[in-house]
Amino acid sequence: MLATVKIGDLREAIIQASHTLDTKTSSMGSWLYLFARQGKPSPAGEDKSALYVYTSNLGLARTMLKIPATVQKEGEVLIPPKLIQSILFGLPAEENIDFGMSPSGAKLQVKYGSLKSEIGIHADSQKAVEVLKTVPFNAQPSFTVSAATLVSLLNHTLFCTASGAAAVAEGVWLSSVHLQTRDGFVLAEATDKVIGGRAEIPDGLVVGDYSFGIHRDALIALKAVLSKRETEEVSVINAPSVQGSSGEVLFRFSDVILGAGQLSQAYPKAVANIFRVPEGFATATINREVLLGCLGRLSAFAEKSSFSLTFATDKATAATRGFNSIIQEQLAKDEKSEGSVTLGLGIANVTNVISAMCSEKVVLRYKTSNDHIFAQEGDAEFKYVLSPVALAWVKEKKAA
Repeated sequence: MLATVKIGDLREAIIQASHTLDTKTSSMGSWLYLFARQGKPSPAGEDKSALYVYTSNLGLARTMLKIPATVQKEGEVLIPPKLIQSILFGLPAEENIDFGMSPSGAKLQVKYGSLKSEIGIHADSQKAVEVLKTVPFNAQPSFTVSAATLVSLLNHTLFCTASGAAAVAEGVWLSSVHLQTRDGFVLAEATDKVIGGRAEIPDGLVVGDYSFGIHRDALIALKAVLSKRETEEVSVINAPSVQGSSGEVLFRFSDVILGAGQLSQAYPKAVANIFRVPEGFATATINREVLLGCLGRLSAFAEKSSFSLTFATDKATAATRGFNSIIQEQLAKDEKSEGSVTLGLGIANVTNVISAMCSEKVVLRYKTSNDHIFAQEGDAEFKYVLSPVALAWVKEKKAA
């Protein structure tokens, strides 16, 4: 390998690719591939040579990024990403850095001005030609969607997935987002059985009916790529039809392909039913920014990260206590209601829900303290369902 690349391009590519690295340092998936490839000059004489940055955590997700490079000799290396990141740290983004191989071929040589370094190469790395064969650079897409649509869907649902021990309670689907398309629309839904989120967004690029579930970790990696490319169109390859199945779904951008393993089991159809509001539920419409500010103040007092929300006539009262202290705040609601109902909610879940929204008002639907609470972003198709939280101190207060 003998190649020259811009420092800023490589540094950013490694940051994005790092989201699909295996966290176990002993795993092959914790290493970073660099492939230098010469390209045929364009009719305008432009050099199409490139350096490919590739990571794979061996099953869950993988990322291939392409950055412009001057390649005098093709080659590939598999190296620890932290070492190359340490070298690139603090160097000027607009300047170039050179890569070559040691005479023995066992080390990658890095040179920038007076800085020289050698990085040991993994001896058992998979050959570049074998890796590149698995990346469908020119495959026909199942459908196309705007990056902005995917960003919005993930922002509204990703925080509803389970992580840690909760992720394996009933199956990997609790840690996943279910994506579904129909002509002109994309739907995403997720739940960890405490909070559920559903978002439906119109997108004129989308044609066809597809349905698949993807693990949250792969979607976090996708979100990192999307954040830099929100104006692009994304080709989704190998997406299964509503009745079909697929091992891997790929998201292709102008200079990136991200592959994500699809759920091996079907996403439960019953999840779609939890977002339907039963009959007999009352409505409370509250200013979203006012409620968000109130929760910020309550969070400092909430020893158990929960609060009560009481609806009576045209007022809502939010309260919590902890650390031998108490705080409560009244909020206006648009509707008048008879009687009084007190709900127990988790501060973090409600904060996540209303922070993901953009509307002026948030619409809450409720019945009793034992029923689920539904939240909707104004008239938009962004819906949430939250499980009630038992508040012992509310019962103590009433008894007193």
